[in-house]
Amino acid sequence: MISQEMVLLLALVFKNPYPGNSFHEVSRIRELSEASIRFLIKSSHKDGTCDDYFPFERAMGALVFSLYAASESYLVLGMEDQEIADFFIKRVRHLEHENETGKLGNHQALAALAAYNVYLITDDEKARKTADERLALTLSWQNEKEGWIQEYEGADPGYHSCSIDFLAKLWKKRIDKENSDEVELTA
Repeated sequence: MISQEMVLLLALVFKNPYPGNSFHEVSRIRELSEASIRFLIKSSHKDGTCDDYFPFERAMGALVFSLYAASESYLVLGMEDQEIADFFIKRVRHLEHENETGKLGNHQALAALAAYNVYLITDDEKARKTADERLALTLSWQNEKEGWIQEYEGADPGYHSCSIDFLAKLWKKRIDKENSDEVELTA
């Protein structure tokens, strides 16, 4: 399931006119990105979970990485597809009551970001609440003296960089949402 993170690369090269990007606005790239998102539904278990390396593993890491990549792609492409939105909610519902046994801060930070994306797509308040809860859990694992976020049994600079990136993206999305809501209220 981790290989499905590549869906975001497809969406980004379709949408953005990067220097030398010959895939910008190529309709076939958009089609492949949308098909990759739809494939998540077919390749997942009925409860929305997915496996990483082993059958029936139902790995949270694979779930949040692929959910983030797919939901971010959905937003980048400006998709509107109720079946996909419902699937995203199913995945977030799994996050409401299931967790990993270890302390992997980057997974929790990404769970918060992915759930918030689902909230942006669906306006589902439970998804926003899940995002808030995973954010609080991530921050509760931060070392008060040194600032790093728990990964397994200590600090890990590589994963810490991922956690900070995910938290920064979440913060930006929340600020953007608040600002757009204020504009809508005053318009």
